[in-house]
Amino acid sequence: RTHRRAALYEERLRTGREDEALAEARLVIAADLPRTFACLLGGGGASGASASGGSIGGGASDGGIDLLASPPSAPPRSPAPRRSPLLLAAEADRSAAAGLEDESSAGALERILLAVAAECPAVGYCQGLDVVVAFAFSVALESGLELAEAEAQTFALVSSLLELDCIRSWMEPPLIGLRTAASALAGLFSLRQPRLAAHLTSEGVGAEHLCLSWMQTLFSNCTPLPRATLCRIWECWLLDGSPKVFFRVALALFAQAETALLGEPVEVISEVLRNFPAPLDAGLAVCELIPRAWATKITNSKLWPALAAAEASVRASSPPPGSPGSSGSVGGLVFTPQSRQSEPELL
Repeated sequence: RTHRRAALYEERLRTGREDEALAEARLVIAADLPRTFACLLGGGGASGASASGGSIGGGASDGGIDLLASPPSAPPRSPAPRRSPLLLAAEADRSAAAGLEDESSAGALERILLAVAAECPAVGYCQGLDVVVAFAFSVALESGLELAEAEAQTFALVSSLLELDCIRSWMEPPLIGLRTAASALAGLFSLRQPRLAAHLTSEGVGAEHLCLSWMQTLFSNCTPLPRATLCRIWECWLLDGSPKVFFRVALALFAQAETALLGEPVEVISEVLRNFPAPLDAGLAVCELIPRAWATKITNSKLWPALAAAEASVRASSPPPGSPGSSGSVGGLVFTPQSRQSEPELL
């Protein structure tokens, strides 16, 4: 079926370029990609799922806390930002592979996103999908496929993944699945790390806020992760066939950072979870993080009831379709997947 879908790539691309119903998606894709590439290359910009709109209680200009700012009390940023795990070339051998670093790859990502929007109109385009596509495309390039074939195969894979209910609902308005997953994760987190959960509550932020980017981008936007670790997370997900691994990894990351987060203000919490500064970064290696995540027992018998309860709560608190704010919200954050004005990233 994936091969048949790949054969439809050119047709879907034409639709994505010409369909008036996808005009807004085209505009947002064109705006997102330059910033995504700036982030991939270590330019310090935010990726598609980490825009400057993320804040608690409004932006800094209206008295809210801007979690993307670097407060004086936060750990200093590295003078040489980490390169994203989406890139193929290692830091010591940048010539080993072009990865996602040239203009042809940027154009390819735009084409893939347009074709995916045409194939999956219920999703269209939402913040963070560009990062997911970038990772899948980088794997296709790494396998040795020519550019055109890598584009078609990436389109086929991503559009197939968006047929999975647990993934499509994380990206399809009104983001019921993403909001449900974040809420369920927060509940599991409170049971496993009550001290840290209580501290986050005292700071006015919950785990459901801090994990949104991880969950919506399937950890592709977690820049500190080594590429090998990100690949292994996806392998575990695709082999298992359920999103359990994403919950296990998120809980393992919170547990790893707990000592560094307790007693800190929300600005520092955000900074630590965004960068995992040394020595926390040593625990992100595939041989460290994956065994710890797998030791975090999140079984189907625990996960599905938690998701069902969270979904009931999310739906009960959601405004009626078509009313203001019906695009979805978590903890007061409003999501409009095809609008840059409100994005789910807080880290």
